[in-house]
Amino acid sequence: MIRSAKPRFQPWDVLVPFPYTESNYTKVRPALIISTETLSTKTGKYFLSMITSAQHARSYGDIAD
Repeated sequence: MIRSAKPRFQPWDVLVPFPYTESNYTKVRPALIISTETLSTKTGKYFLSMITSAQHARSYGDIAD
């Protein structure tokens, strides 16, 4: 795989639609890129944080009230 010098996405970009790795479809679920350009340049991967209004019990790692 050839990687470009410039990452495709930048930190703080919001992605919509959100792609699934397990299948060939996407769903409109926005996510915020929280990783650095260094990570994406070296690995081609990103850390994302879901943006949701789902009403559910808190999970470990949740940061919003």
